[in-house]
Amino acid sequence: MPSIERLTFIGLEYAFAPEKAYGMSRGGGFRRQGGLVEVETDGGVRGIGEAFGNPRV
Repeated sequence: MPSIERLTFIGLEYAFAPEKAYGMSRGGGFRRQGGLVEVETDGGVRGIGEAFGNPRV
């Protein structure tokens, strides 16, 4: 069974100008946060995915 050899996370954030804020159920927002995740196994298989949420966590 393959094992995870390496896990890389790249945090991303984009801030809009306050006058370009968008609405959602939790109120207005002017920032989008997320990240890219890369997983590599000991067998050389590599996958890339996305993550949503605060990249500083």
